[in-house]
Amino acid sequence: MQIAAISHDEFLAHKPLISEAAALLVEELAWYESDDKKVLGIVMRDRSDNDYSIVVMAHNEGAVRAVDMDVSFGSEDAAAKVLFDKMRAWAQGITYAD
Repeated sequence: MQIAAISHDEFLAHKPLISEAAALLVEELAWYESDDKKVLGIVMRDRSDNDYSIVVMAHNEGAVRAVDMDVSFGSEDAAAKVLFDKMRAWAQGITYAD
């Protein structure tokens, strides 16, 4: 399974359920999509402490919503690596848990 970077507009075309309050706390930096377009991912920077977070989103009960997340990465690259692993697991139907 391949994961590709997508634009913010491409991400929004999936009509994901996103909290407006979250925009006050984090800055979205990068958006990703699995090649089957069923799993999405976001890398974000926490505005309060400048660490990085990730959210995995998937089609769930007729909507695109968060199914997994992780916080407190020291770099955007470290966050993206874990995001890709989690996205692959979700795309294969495996729920990822630490």
